[in-house]
Amino acid sequence: MTTPSVTGSLAPQDEPATGQEPRTPGRRWPWWTAGGVVALVVGAWLVVGLNPSLSSSYTGAADPDALEEPFGFALFGPDESTVVDPPDGTYDGMWSFRNDGRVPVDVRLATFEPSTYEWRAHLFSLPDDGSVTDEVIARAADVLTVGPGESFGVQFALGFGCAEFAGGSGTGIDSLRLDVTTLGLTRTVDVPGGTSVAIMTEKSHHPSAECDGS
Repeated sequence: MTTPSVTGSLAPQDEPATGQEPRTPGRRWPWWTAGGVVALVVGAWLVVGLNPSLSSSYTGAADPDALEEPFGFALFGPDESTVVDPPDGTYDGMWSFRNDGRVPVDVRLATFEPSTYEWRAHLFSLPDDGSVTDEVIARAADVLTVGPGESFGVQFALGFGCAEFAGGSGTGIDSLRLDVTTLGLTRTVDVPGGTSVAIMTEKSHHPSAECDGS
C-alpha cells in the first residue's frame, strides 16, 4: 500500500501571522481589578464627602433675659429658651458643634432664611478645654477648619427685623444651616442646636421705616 504524501507546512495553523504574541483572557484581570479598586476609592470618597457628621457639642449660652418656662409662648416644646419683647430686640445666644467624622471639615455659615428676620452670627474656634471667654468669642472667622473630634462655636442674634408679628406670636430656630466642605465636596446641612430658642411679642411688632427704605 502506498502511503499518501502530505504537502505543505506542519506549523500550527492558529499562530498569528503578524508575529504578535496571542492575547489570553487572563491578562485582562489586572485591569478589571484596578478598575474595581478605583470604584471603591471613589465610592468611599463620595460617602465621606457627601455625608459630613456634625452634632451639638457641650458648650452653649442662653440669652440673659430668656424664660425657661415661656407660659404659652412655646414654639418647639417645653424645653425651649424664649425671650418676650427683649429690650435690645434680639435673642442673643451661643451654640457649639462637634465634628464627629474621621476627616477635617471646612465650615462656614449658610444663607439664613427667611432674610426678613434680623440675623447676625459668626463662627469662632473653641479651645481644647472648652472654656469660652469674651476674648475667645471675639475671634470671629468666616471659615473654620475643624478636625475630627474638635468643636467650634457660633454666636448669634435673632430678632424680628423687617417681619411683622401680631401679639402673642413670634419666631425661633432649633437648628443652624452650615456649608460643610469635606474632601473638596460641599454640602449644606441643618445641624440641631443645643437648645431651641425663640423670640416672642406680647403686644405686636411692626417693621421700622428703614425696612422699606424710607
